[in-house]
Amino acid sequence: MNYRQQLLNSLLIAPASRATLAQQLGVTRAYMTRLSSELIAQGTIVEEGAQEGDFGRPHMLLALAQGRYYSISVMVRGYRLEAYLCDYACPTVTLAQCDHDFISAQSTAAVLHQLEQVIVQLTAAAHVSRQQLRHVGIALQGGIEQFSGVVRRCPLFQETQIAFKTQLGEQIGIDVAVMNIAWCSSVMIQRALPQLNSWLALLPGLGSLGYGLFLNGSVVLGDNGYYPEIVHLPFAGGMEKAFQPQQEQNALEALCFAICCTAPVHNLRHVVLAGEFFESAPDTLIPQLRQRLAQHPLEQMNTLDITWLRLGHNQSLQGLLTLSAEAVSACLT
Repeated sequence: MNYRQQLLNSLLIAPASRATLAQQLGVTRAYMTRLSSELIAQGTIVEEGAQEGDFGRPHMLLALAQGRYYSISVMVRGYRLEAYLCDYACPTVTLAQCDHDFISAQSTAAVLHQLEQVIVQLTAAAHVSRQQLRHVGIALQGGIEQFSGVVRRCPLFQETQIAFKTQLGEQIGIDVAVMNIAWCSSVMIQRALPQLNSWLALLPGLGSLGYGLFLNGSVVLGDNGYYPEIVHLPFAGGMEKAFQPQQEQNALEALCFAICCTAPVHNLRHVVLAGEFFESAPDTLIPQLRQRLAQHPLEQMNTLDITWLRLGHNQSLQGLLTLSAEAVSACLT
């Protein structure tokens, strides 16, 4: 285990004492004292206030140093690009933001050029030097290899099979991650429902359907970290087209179809529903789904536990901001 990285990730959540961190990481207090002293000397963390400890003795709290390191998170849906610059110490607080709307699918060169302009604009707006920027995370729709950063296909790009992570990293000289938007939402689900060990998630937006699959506590990915997609399932009329306003019956049929095609494969007991579509759908939709599944003749289907998780409209963005901050932790170790 990389204890240095785990310590930094723990402090992303909240300041903590050395004693608390030692307990969380399963190390001795002496080791934690030595590790934290190194990080304080480097200016990565600071001592910040105190809390009452054992026998009334105060314990100094450790926190990430503000104004040292930054990340940029880029969310691309369709032809719209949204970018956010955040302080590593406050990863969910946006210091600068910019948007850009492409009018059609673009060449890789055009997207790379626009991303360079975005970085220049955000760092200037937040008065951040390029040297302080440690990571750029990009979430896209389509077929994404998350380990290699290859974009097999994406609505924004004219080309396919693009080594996007490599090309962007070489252009900007900064650590880069490329991921599927649904992965960002799945991260939020995993942390909101830590008691679930194995589950699948259906994440419908308006005109889209994300998917997530965890088995025995780990995400299931394909070749080179390919993030799984289910939009190509042969649902009549198209899976993504089912999730449109005023089409709740079609959405119900699509959800039933998707669950019946996926849950029995791994004998899953838990299905999590989250996504923008549910925020505007009638309150009767999910009860109807539960009723339909309860009437299914197969035990694997009629005993499924269906959980609706209200994460809000920005669930994927919050996940992306969190992943970008944790990527900075990795860069610092």
